[in-house]
Order: sequence, then structure tokens, then C-alpha cells
Amino acid sequence: MKWYQMAGGIFAGIAAFAICGCGGSTKNVAQTNKSLTLCVSDIVNETYKDAFEAFQKAYPEVELHVESYSELVAGQQRINTQILAGEGPDLLLMSNYGTADVYKMMKAQAFAPLDEFMEADKEWNADDYAQAVLDAGVFEGNQMAMPLSYTVVSALTTQENLKSAGISLDSCQDMSSFLQETAKFYSLDSAKQVNGDVGQLSLFPAFLSGSFLDYSKGELGLDAQTLERACSAYKYFYHDETASGSSLPDTGFCGVGEAIGMGDTCMLVTFSSSAFMEAAQAAAAQATPVLWPYRNGDGQICANIMDYAGIRANSENKQNAWNMLKILMSEAAQSQIAKFRFACPVFKSILEEELDRTKEEAYENGKKLVEMKPLPQDLSAQYKDALMHPQKALFVTDVCISKFIDYMKPFYEDEGSYEDCIGEFQKFIKVYLTE
Repeated sequence: MKWYQMAGGIFAGIAAFAICGCGGSTKNVAQTNKSLTLCVSDIVNETYKDAFEAFQKAYPEVELHVESYSELVAGQQRINTQILAGEGPDLLLMSNYGTADVYKMMKAQAFAPLDEFMEADKEWNADDYAQAVLDAGVFEGNQMAMPLSYTVVSALTTQENLKSAGISLDSCQDMSSFLQETAKFYSLDSAKQVNGDVGQLSLFPAFLSGSFLDYSKGELGLDAQTLERACSAYKYFYHDETASGSSLPDTGFCGVGEAIGMGDTCMLVTFSSSAFMEAAQAAAAQATPVLWPYRNGDGQICANIMDYAGIRANSENKQNAWNMLKILMSEAAQSQIAKFRFACPVFKSILEEELDRTKEEAYENGKKLVEMKPLPQDLSAQYKDALMHPQKALFVTDVCISKFIDYMKPFYEDEGSYEDCIGEFQKFIKVYLTE
């Protein structure tokens, strides 16, 4: 089961949560700050366990309760039910794998504003972090959610592959034009495979405009023509992305990069910096690699939030929650994110060090498997700049991924018209955004 299919399983719970909401702030909820409760997935627990221990040492008088769950869907549903009952964890620490509509949560005032804590905390230094990424958690002028990590999805191909298909990445100024242009890869008879990854192009709706949904007007947040052109182009990729049994070669992403360099595979779309570094340096041994980082409808390099945190609006332990959040944002905790290499830490200096180390290790490990060549300096600098300085960031929600795919599936599989599919989706959106 792919992650965007799994996301649909908790959609109803998230929707109900957002409808109900649980507004509040530090001023209207009596604060005791005697304890702190978290409920996190096993993956999050493993990533931040050192931070949890650091909190216990720094605040021994606070009773810290950390509960973890192994099954994402069941765990998220349980948290949603608790919050609807005015209970649940004080600090919501979640991984954004398209499983929740964070924007609707913020609109429902499920999170307490963080601004008063940031302003009062003399140790807080916003300059340490990727500001465009943090800004993704700002809603109606307030910092409601705090991003902890992110990715910049990037496409890797070669000049030779582009030339063979008659593709110009210079004309790809946004996500829609990128899909339309790279769909030309399917005209190549020589390629055994177009896309060397599975699932990343399905994120495209989130990047088509500033906001896929207009939460204030209760409608789609982009023009109809842009969406139709993008969906028609994605239709070429849909069958590759939903094919069963897709797997990496024995040589991993180095093998994918080698296939791209030889023209057997056209491109790789990945969120992982280690996967990109492995594939790009393998491709460089055979051809001239090129990069296209995901851009939004305004042409800005756009990041996708992965882990994020928010203080429950009616929590009685907001100061404790902030103290934990500050530890999660610390250099030590952010180094743990870098260690797992699943996403980019928001702490800029940690990310820079990790990118340099990842490139070197990818080369040393990769050359044991396939022929490798160090990345050209200009491409290395381009990739590093894209990851360290995205111009915008967003939360990819299950509405624009799993739900959108569900409604558009007949069109993608040639069993229904675009007009019928998008019409049904718009009916759903109208109810979803106004209830």
C-alpha cells in the first residue's frame, strides 16, 4: 500500500477534528505546567528520543509521558478522537506524510499561537532556521505550527536524455510546465523506464499554485486550465507510479543513477538528499546530470514540510510544551534529524554540514557498486542552494493527494472524462471546506 493510499484511511477523523476545533490560548486556559504528554509514532519516537531525554534532564520536576504507536492510521485516529474530547497530547508532534490537513487544523484553532513564547524567550533566534520553511506554519499572521524538518523534491536527469526527448528544462518555470515538458519522455522508444521512483510526482497538485485549496472562499485555489493541463500531463506518469512490484535494483539509487546516465531510465524524482547524491554521481560517470527542484505556481523553489509540532490550544501545560519544542529545535535534536537522512533539518548550519557529508559518503559507498564520478561543482552548488534556501514551503495534505487521486482515478485510467471527475471533486471540496 502506498503512502497516499494509506492517508485516506484517517481522512474522516481529520475532517471531524477540523470541523470541531478546540480554540483557545494561554490567556483563557488555566495553566498548571505540572506535566507534559506526547503521543508519537514509533518513527518519531526513535528520531527524537534523545530530545525527550534532554527535556527530562533539564526539567526533572515535570512529569513527561511519551506514548508511541506503531500503526500510523490507528494512532492518528486515536489522537484525533482524544482531541475532539478536549484531551490528548499537550504537544502535537507529527509527521506530515499527506495524512492530515494542517491548514484546516490551524483554521479551526486547534493549535495555540507560538508567537508569545517566541517573543518572550531570549534564547530563541529565528536566524538559525530556514525562515521560508518556518513561515509555512504561519496562519493569519500567527505562528500556529512549527516545522521541524522538510524536503525539497528534486528531479534528476541528464542533458543527453533531455536532448533525445526534445525537452528543455529552461521552459519549466513551474510545476505545471515541468509535467507537460517531461511527459515527452514517453515518446522515447529507447528508454526502458521513464520515472525511476514511485509516488513523488503524485504530489504535483500541491505545487500548482500558492494554495491548492482556498480555505476562505471554500473552493479550489488555482485556475481550471492550469489544473487540467497538469492532470493531462500527469496521466502519462500515473501508470508508472501505481504499478505494483516496483523496486530498486540491487545497487540501489546508484543503480538508478547509472541507468539514467546510460539512457535506460529517463529521470529520478526523489525527496531524499542521499538518494539524489548517489544517483547523481552515478549518472555523472556516464553523462551530464541536470537538476530540477520542485517549484510552485509562482516559480519559487518550494519545500514540503515533513515533521512539525503544535501546542494543543486547550492544553494546561503550554510552557512545558514550548520548552520541549525549543529542545526539538535545538542544534542537538536537529542533528538527529540529519542523522536519519530522511528529511532536511530546519537548523541551517546542521543541514549544510550534513549535505557535505552525504555527498562524500554517497560517492565512497557508491563506487563499491557502480562507476561513480564526483558531482560537477555547479550542480552540487545548485542542489545545496535549493535545499538550504527554498523560497517557499507548504504542507502536502491528503486532500490534494489521496482524495484527489481517488476522484481523478477514472480519468487517469481512461474510464471517465476529466470534466466528470473534476466536477465530482469540486462538489466534495465545497462540502469539505464549508462544513
